[in-house]
Amino acid sequence: MVDVKIYEIDNVNYYLLYETVLNGVNYLYLSNVDDESDFIFRKRDKTDPLMLHPLDDDNEVKIVALTFAEKILDK
Repeated sequence: MVDVKIYEIDNVNYYLLYETVLNGVNYLYLSNVDDESDFIFRKRDKTDPLMLHPLDDDNEVKIVALTFAEKILDK
C-alpha cells in the first residue's frame, strides 16, 4: 500500500508527486487527483509546514520547474 498525501487547494484535491528543499525552502509538485494535466507548485510556510503558499514570481517558478524536471529525468 502506498501512502498518498492529498492537499485541497481552491476546492480541488491535489496529490503530492515530489517534494524537495532548495535554499532552505520546501517546494511541492502537486497534481490534480481528477486531471493529471493540471499540476501546480507550492511551497511550505517556514513556521507552519501544513500551510502551502504559491510561488512568488516567474523566476521562482522557472527554478522550481527545472529542479523537478531534473529530478523526474534522473529516475
